[in-house]
Amino acid sequence: MFYGQLSEATKTDVPINEIESDIFWILLLCLYGESFENAMNDTLRKPSDFTNEEEYKDYHLSSLIDLLKTTDFYDAGFKDEVEDKIIDCNYIEVSNVCDILIHLNSNTCQSTRLKSYCKDYISKNKEIIINQLSENRENEHERSRISQYLDSLLLD
Repeated sequence: MFYGQLSEATKTDVPINEIESDIFWILLLCLYGESFENAMNDTLRKPSDFTNEEEYKDYHLSSLIDLLKTTDFYDAGFKDEVEDKIIDCNYIEVSNVCDILIHLNSNTCQSTRLKSYCKDYISKNKEIIINQLSENRENEHERSRISQYLDSLLLD
């Protein structure tokens, strides 16, 4: 492949699809012995790079979820650390827990502890989540539909 007449033999770049460069860099650093915390701190953007804390939290959580998918896909040995970081960082909230669980369920991600954490969070905060999702909707039918939606998330 790299020495024959295929296009890869002459390319200097090898595309790795569906992985952000920062996430792949963290993966490489950890695989070559860097601690997960140091790799994260050295690679990801800092809170001072953002105009407000909410933007940073969204970025950081999104990066951690992407890293979790990557560590799961490549069966990296520090996947549990990533999962712990997501659970411990307190970024999972009423506003994003459903999206996180849907994302975890839609992939082949085997993050059972995080899935369980999200399901417990939904169960404990179901009324609040329903209220937020049905905000600006007075219709009781809509609230019922949202409740059924949450129940289906808890079954997966």
